Amino acid sequence: MTRLPTLPELMRAAVSDLGGTARPGQEQMAQAVLDAVDTGEHLLVQAGTGTGKSLGYLVPAILHAHRAGTPVVVATATLALQGQVVDRDLRLAGALAPLLGRRPTYALVKGRRNYVCLHKLEGGFPDEEEALFDTGDVDAAAGRLGQEVVRVREWAQETESGDRDELVPGVSERAWRQVSVSAEECLGSRCPMAAECFVERARAAAHDVDIIVTNHSFLAIDALEGRFMLPEHDLLVIDEGHELVKRITSTITDELTPGMIRRAARRARSADSAEVLEDSALVLERTLEALPEERLTAIPEQLALALATVRDSARGVQSELKPKPGETADGARQVAIAAVDEVFDTSARMLEERELDVLWNRVDPRRGAVLCVAPMSVAMLAREKIFQERTVVLTSATLALGGTFDALAGTMGLRGQGAPPYRGLDAGSPFSYAEQGIVYVAAHLPARGQGGLTEPMLDEIEALVRAAGGRTLGLFSSMRAARDAAEAMRDRLGESEIQILCQSRRRESGRDPPR
Repeated sequence: MTRLPTLPELMRAAVSDLGGTARPGQEQMAQAVLDAVDTGEHLLVQAGTGTGKSLGYLVPAILHAHRAGTPVVVATATLALQGQVVDRDLRLAGALAPLLGRRPTYALVKGRRNYVCLHKLEGGFPDEEEALFDTGDVDAAAGRLGQEVVRVREWAQETESGDRDELVPGVSERAWRQVSVSAEECLGSRCPMAAECFVERARAAAHDVDIIVTNHSFLAIDALEGRFMLPEHDLLVIDEGHELVKRITSTITDELTPGMIRRAARRARSADSAEVLEDSALVLERTLEALPEERLTAIPEQLALALATVRDSARGVQSELKPKPGETADGARQVAIAAVDEVFDTSARMLEERELDVLWNRVDPRRGAVLCVAPMSVAMLAREKIFQERTVVLTSATLALGGTFDALAGTMGLRGQGAPPYRGLDAGSPFSYAEQGIVYVAAHLPARGQGGLTEPMLDEIEALVRAAGGRTLGLFSSMRAARDAAEAMRDRLGESEIQILCQSRRRESGRDPPR
């Protein structure tokens, strides 16, 4: 029987392959992750800047997957970080292959909206904006958006993965909706193209790998809504763990707007009672306009009546849309069902006035009045859905508060009666902040007003950039301020060797990022 390598052996191979040196905090973290698997005790690891936490959890995770023959799930805060783990951090797979006897395998798992829907591409679903999609005449198809749609449809015919991230440059969300569906809209096993589905192929492949990389939102939906999209696993690693509570809260926060009700009614226009549902949107709209933007500690009588009207109207449409025995819903009906179900479920939840739910009214500049409902605490939900049945490792550069993990643990249900055991570890940082960094506050500058960046501020930025010889990362409170500063520095630095770049999300809308 071939001897399995030890964790220190694997760590040395991975670090050496990256051209690095041993870091005590990283080694301590890696061993703690492996110990957590053996004891079944959850682990909270604070790993400061320079610790190398990705390596600190990926190497023991790969070793455990190799030993147990089951995948380990790694969840990051965002899709961007998810890609970083796969594209950069998991390059260590090649270094571990000689010791393990095979190359560790891994796969990305994303939400359904991130993939092309082949059935929609073939006309199996209604277009989101039908007027735009006579793709034979781009000039008549709303200019730029029409061109985006043509390009994304052409790409969809060629792609092997169907993954939106492979479409470069990207397209706007509006265009992408024309070739994708949500989980609620999907026909599932009833889809005539289920065998070729990009999503199902990606998820099937994930069952046979060592490491599955996903994001917090996907994890939360899988756990809280019982979708069971991830394969069974006994180790879950949550990177950027301080973001988890926010992601869970976001997943189970619901909104209701008159526009949302009207869209549902239009999609369900084949139902006789769709007009009644559309009328209920006006009732809610007028009620919300009379309410202040604030938390509603109790539902006012008029709002309760409006919500009941919406709920009951949605229930009537649901009954009409429900397929008869032996009948199968097509794409158009499934989209309508999903939209009406969302209206019904949200209005019904708001009327329940659950003990831990908070209800508030706000005004969105684009959507108008928005009624929101969210839980005050997700601690018990996280305990039940995330921390049961598996070992969980949470890691981040910022988990502890005042030298203790108690505050974070409490928000996740890891404290109090019946809480599962956990261990906290601060792996420290190899950097000596006192010797390697300074904090400089430009106290002489006037306080920033509403007018954006001032000349004195730009003078200060220029002086600091020149003093550093470039090598500067600027963080601004808005994208506009970042662009303004970048343009100003390009003008000021002129023909110097300092190159000014500005990072933005423009790639997603099909435009090239600024230089």
